[in-house]
Amino acid sequence: GPAPMDVCTPVEGVGAGGGDVEDKDGPERQACRAAALELFCRCLATVPRPDAVLNLRGAPTVQDEVVDTVLQRVVLLCHHELLCLGIHGDDGGPWRDAALRECAARRSRSVDLSLSILSSFVWQAAPWAPDIPQAEADATQTDACAALGRMRPLLASIVDMASRRGAASGPGGSRALA
Repeated sequence: GPAPMDVCTPVEGVGAGGGDVEDKDGPERQACRAAALELFCRCLATVPRPDAVLNLRGAPTVQDEVVDTVLQRVVLLCHHELLCLGIHGDDGGPWRDAALRECAARRSRSVDLSLSILSSFVWQAAPWAPDIPQAEADATQTDACAALGRMRPLLASIVDMASRRGAASGPGGSRALA
């Protein structure tokens, strides 16, 4: 797929260099990403093991290059959408532009769905219980971190950006982080 920064411009038709980016991150692609995330959420709600949906069965390669798992792509997409929302905001900017507000709504939907997927993964991959021996808890946490692979460092940033957005939206705005 396209590199994360290639899809960051939220207004169709205006690229960083003044070029046309409609085919890179227009409303259709944003809606498609949200629909795919919604599908993954529904699948996660029905499967007995999340690794079947999140493609956690190893690191397949294509032409000797490691391919990211679905989970890793969800982390990257969530981080990307939060960055874009932080840059462009969700109120249409100083001009209160309707296209920017619509774009922000699509990005916010993708963030909510991504956080739901990540939450589901965490609860199933590293469940917390007071009666689990510490060594077992450490092992499950290590396995969950390993599943995140190279996207693991983005989690702290995701939590920070999502909690700031939640705090800015008022009481209950951080429910996805709970």
